[in-house]
Amino acid sequence: MDDPLSLAGRVALVTGAGRGIGAATCLALARAGAHVAALDNDGAAATRTVEAIAVAGGEAHHFNGDVS
Repeated sequence: MDDPLSLAGRVALVTGAGRGIGAATCLALARAGAHVAALDNDGAAATRTVEAIAVAGGEAHHFNGDVS
């Protein structure tokens, strides 16, 4: 039976991904199998989130931007 909570093969875009709730959301989505696009206006912070996901075995890419 397939895992109904699996996000394998899905892409998740998270804004504010560099810290706090955004970073935690990125990690949770990656653990569930999603490929994560981490967006933050602080590129270094987004990079740290992506690196943490990679260490945990997930896949993510960082993007620098501001959605305001």
